[in-house]
Parts: sequence; C-alpha cells; structure tokens
Amino acid sequence: MKKLDITVIGINSEEFVPGSYKSVYLYVGKEKKEFSTGDPVIDFKKALDYGLKFGKVVYSSSVDNFVMDDPAYDYDENNLIVKV
Repeated sequence: MKKLDITVIGINSEEFVPGSYKSVYLYVGKEKKEFSTGDPVIDFKKALDYGLKFGKVVYSSSVDNFVMDDPAYDYDENNLIVKV
C-alpha cells in the first residue's frame, strides 16, 4: 500500500456505557482494518503500530469518548490507552 499522510484510529463502544468496548478500527485511505482481541489496550497499540507504517496517525473523537466514558482506562504520557 502507498504511504499516505493521515491514518485515523477510532474505538467502537457505546457512548456513556463503561465496559462496552467492541474493537479498535483504523482507516488507511479508504481501507478499514479492525482489531478486536477484546482488550482495548492491546488493540489500540496494534492499530497504532499498523497505522504508523503509512504516515501520520490521528485519533477520532471516539477514542477520547471511550477514555472519558470508561473510568478503567486513561492515556499514558505517550498518549497510549492504558488500564488504570
């Protein structure tokens, strides 16, 4: 796949419902890839590593919504999702 400028990562979960995590997805151009091991920390890291192969990665608002809605998760100093 051709190197692109931006890859977008998002999280599938029900807004305002802690524990409703489903998967992490990313778009590289028009291609969608999904990571769904059941562990958002692992899936997020895998998606980020994959997306960085193609250039800049940005987080959709669904990532912030997930972290704000589920008190079991937060960002670390590298802006990665971690379990607290």
